[in-house]
Amino acid sequence: MNRPIVTIGIPLYNEALFIRSTLLSALNQSYPNIEILISDNGSTDKSLSVIEDLIASNSKIRVFRHPKNLGPFFNFNFLLVSGHADYFMWLGGHDQLSGNYIEQAMKVFEDKPDAIAVYPFQGTIVQDKLIDSFEQDDFDVTDGSQSEQFLKIIRNCNFGAATHGLYKRDVLRKSFLDINGGDLNLFLKAASFGKFYACSSIIYYLRDLGRKETDEQMNTRYLSYGFRPNWREIHSMYPFQIISELRSLTFHEKLDLLGKARLEMYRFKASSWRNIVFYHLRNFKWKTSFLALMCKLKGI
Repeated sequence: MNRPIVTIGIPLYNEALFIRSTLLSALNQSYPNIEILISDNGSTDKSLSVIEDLIASNSKIRVFRHPKNLGPFFNFNFLLVSGHADYFMWLGGHDQLSGNYIEQAMKVFEDKPDAIAVYPFQGTIVQDKLIDSFEQDDFDVTDGSQSEQFLKIIRNCNFGAATHGLYKRDVLRKSFLDINGGDLNLFLKAASFGKFYACSSIIYYLRDLGRKETDEQMNTRYLSYGFRPNWREIHSMYPFQIISELRSLTFHEKLDLLGKARLEMYRFKASSWRNIVFYHLRNFKWKTSFLALMCKLKGI
């Protein structure tokens, strides 16, 4: 019972159909030292009433109620700053965890002093059936360098299950800074403090809600969440800023990594060095502008 406490934060909004199974998957963890925070973002359904008995009978659960929906970034961040444990994860209000999730992830932290996050395989929930599809973002560079992990994150950021990995909370607080940056930039910022490690024995079950969106519909939804109209551009430019701020790399190592990152970022429609320079100038990121200019002048 002397093992560290882990916070499981559940951002909640209108999940009356699923929140009970989600909460039970958190309560039934084999790791004993957990606290569960539920932040209800102004739900208009019976989300909280369907779990009243679980809330009332378990001292591990704390519930926060907000009078109106303040958007997902607020809700995720509220949970992050409200927890007091050294380790933290987000659990979506309609998703589930394998029963050994926290225990096995904590074993990785105990074995790997440089770990800042442990991430799972991603399973799916289809019509309440758990399916072990074993999809995973490959960020793991156990014996590799920080630069190698940065490039792997950019190249392999596909499924997003690492968002629901277990993190050192202080690292996550320093990394979850801007809704417009998206998952990619959260991962890159966190990776500037240490390493991501995959854990092959844990699964995050993401519920398949059957929602298919066009790019236009997704953009409309993101704007309703509070994203800025140019969020795609912000998303594609953030990695260059993060790399330029790394203290662990020399000047020439930064130029080399910026050039390789730009090649990887083509899938996110990253622009020319000229556009990268002027974007960061407009946003007063002088160091990033200077390094991007040097890359252009050197033909990197």
